Amino acid sequence: MWNLDRKGIESAVYIDADTLVRRNFDELFDSPFNFAAAPDVYGAGDPRGFNLKFNAGVLALRPSLAVLDDMRRKMDVAEYPLQQAEQAFLNLYFGGTCMRLPYIYNANLAIKARSPILWRRLADEMRVVYYIILKPFINDARPSNAILTMNEIQEAIDQSALREGGLFREEVAW
Repeated sequence: MWNLDRKGIESAVYIDADTLVRRNFDELFDSPFNFAAAPDVYGAGDPRGFNLKFNAGVLALRPSLAVLDDMRRKMDVAEYPLQQAEQAFLNLYFGGTCMRLPYIYNANLAIKARSPILWRRLADEMRVVYYIILKPFINDARPSNAILTMNEIQEAIDQSALREGGLFREEVAW
């Protein structure tokens, strides 16, 4: 994605696969900033709460091969928590220059868990919902590192849909 500038692409928006686009966000392509992301939010039981670091589920950026090369050089010496994968490195690299987007561009389900009132107030303007906490394809009876077959994934989705309120009733019923 970072070398798209070689193809003449001046801006890009990256969204994780476990998101749902609710409405147009073309304005992100016109952003004057090189890198933008929404602040991170952690679930109700996590002491980190609403965080100054950003979440990498939705990113607006200006592709640059020069930035990619610089990131590669710095990755070898950078110190960051590996369990947080690319998000930790990107926070280290862009932390001071990242433009923080409003939560409507990355309506992380942790917002709903931590502040249902904020979630309801954002609902009409949400552009992208990020299913960061509960996944419809996770089988709670299996270990968290288990790889599910396609049939097991479908079964987990079907079972989730039978739960009270259905599968993400509030999170997709706009």
